[in-house]
Amino acid sequence: SADGVEIGQWTGIAVLDFLLACKQAEAKAKKIYFNIYSEPVCLKLTDQELAALLGNALDNALEACEQMEAGSGWICINIRKIQEMVFIKIVNSCKSAPRIEEKRIVTSKKDQEEHGWGLASMKAVVDRHNGSMNFQFSHNQFTVVISFFDVSGN
Repeated sequence: SADGVEIGQWTGIAVLDFLLACKQAEAKAKKIYFNIYSEPVCLKLTDQELAALLGNALDNALEACEQMEAGSGWICINIRKIQEMVFIKIVNSCKSAPRIEEKRIVTSKKDQEEHGWGLASMKAVVDRHNGSMNFQFSHNQFTVVISFFDVSGN
């Protein structure tokens, strides 16, 4: 494309594929390894909801990688359908465990007012669609797994 962003046909959801392509380009510019493995999936989320959910998740992952030694950061995205469920798994390298207070990740940024809300808007989207969202930190990697019921059968 004209702006140098390669849009893959990963999920088959146009806005989601565009978002993934933009974040991949951003990662590349920051020398962060960014790998996407996806199957075509169906989700009953609006474009705004998808952007809020995945945009925030990927921004958090990019931010964590920027704190790593240059060139050592990585993000792996896995989107797949297992039986009646769609799983979105994002794993990224990170230097230290994020601070989580009352199930909310607290931003390490100085401007607390402006940040730390990404997770709240992600949770709102997940709850609205009866999905689930889980976080895990171990061995310098942070994992978020978001799951929804697949809606293609409806």
